[in-house]
Amino acid sequence: MIENDSILNSIKKLCNIAYDDTHFDRDIIFHINAALGVLAQIGVVAKEGMIISDQKSKWTDLTEDKVILGLAVEYIQLKCVIVFDPPSVSAVLDAYKERIKELEWRLQEQAEESNTIN
Repeated sequence: MIENDSILNSIKKLCNIAYDDTHFDRDIIFHINAALGVLAQIGVVAKEGMIISDQKSKWTDLTEDKVILGLAVEYIQLKCVIVFDPPSVSAVLDAYKERIKELEWRLQEQAEESNTIN
């Protein structure tokens, strides 16, 4: 299950980067932390936020809310992809950006509904 997976390794996999390829880890970590910062600002995770520095951070460190977790994984992945390896087709990039907006809205709604900010 993704809950017990490393955040870094999950995002690397979703960005088509092998687990053992550490060449881009610093860049990916930077983009993950930026996305986590946005989640803190929009009230999905605790205001003090969360940052990762290596592959030890797990998804359950972010939240125990399974709905938020499912949405957050896709959100962070898309945020990382559009800055790390953006699609060359503008229609795909636009679709990613629209999905990000939708995910931000859904994440906020779920956080307000569940009122379980970790």
